[in-house]
Amino acid sequence: MSLLAYKRRKPVPPEKIAKVERLKALFRKYNKFVIFDFHEVPANQMKMLRMKLRDKGEIVVIKNTLARKALEEVKKEKPQLEALNTFLTGMRAFVFTNDDVFDIARIIESVREKVPAKPGKISSIDIIIPKGNTGLKPGPAMTDLRLANIPTRIIEGELWVMQDTLLVKKGQRISSHVAKVLQLLDITPFEIGPKVIVAYDDGLIIPRDLLLKPLEEFEKMVEEAAIAAVNICVNTAIPIPEIIDLIASKALMEALIISVEVAIPIEDNIEAIVRKAYNTSLLLLSEIANTSPEAIPESLKSLMSSAVQVAPAEAQPEVKEEKKEEKKEEKKKEEEEELSGLAALFG
Repeated sequence: MSLLAYKRRKPVPPEKIAKVERLKALFRKYNKFVIFDFHEVPANQMKMLRMKLRDKGEIVVIKNTLARKALEEVKKEKPQLEALNTFLTGMRAFVFTNDDVFDIARIIESVREKVPAKPGKISSIDIIIPKGNTGLKPGPAMTDLRLANIPTRIIEGELWVMQDTLLVKKGQRISSHVAKVLQLLDITPFEIGPKVIVAYDDGLIIPRDLLLKPLEEFEKMVEEAAIAAVNICVNTAIPIPEIIDLIASKALMEALIISVEVAIPIEDNIEAIVRKAYNTSLLLLSEIANTSPEAIPESLKSLMSSAVQVAPAEAQPEVKEEKKEEKKEEKKKEEEEELSGLAALFG
């Protein structure tokens, strides 16, 4: 008989039907749930998790085949649920909740326990032996450490590790000797606990990395988005109540800048125009002084000496261009400060 033509002869056990029906009911009742992996999670941790989630969520442990069956039967009512089939691999459990799924995910991930390294286990991390005093006495322990290529010395009757040493690389299998060394040094490098996989929130599927992102990063993202939105609205002059004052201030500033540039004297900019004309005159006198200092009347030289110190051209010929650029920058800065002061009066 072909396996493809196989049909189940025995009736489906009532307890399996009941589990599927219960899961279907929960999918219909709740719009929020978190899926987590509980591979290698001991019973005491699951008990602790249930206590932490009491009055916050309902934990359901069910086989993936039954979970897929329940999803198949409710997908017409909630079609977004069908995408969750890809996450039903390994040992999965559900937490149905009315609370915030981000809070539920953090509670799940908070259940952790340090465990020692066992021979034959594949290391999920780099295991590094830190530099420093081991607290061990010389003897067999010294031999074990040196066989593991850990540089050691005896200092004041105790074994010291002389430098940070990579004992096991991520992905390597832990040997019995390595496990013994870690036990000697009282190092428990691994953590076990439930692992959040994904969350469902009213049609939105939220992956693990977003669920566990620190709140500070979300706050920063919101602040940056708000600043970017304000900049766009101001620069495109979208008149919404929150930024209308900024748009008006920007328009006033631009109008004042134009009026000063084309010398249109109005009450709000007359001082800036006079300041610009004054600075332009000083700059022109400086240019003349650099080429023909004798052409400047004595009455203007005293004005220049009180405002701008002009070096004789023949004394510093190599910095003439630099002096020009500095004067232009000073002039520009003074004009900007003047306009900023005017804008502040109306901001």
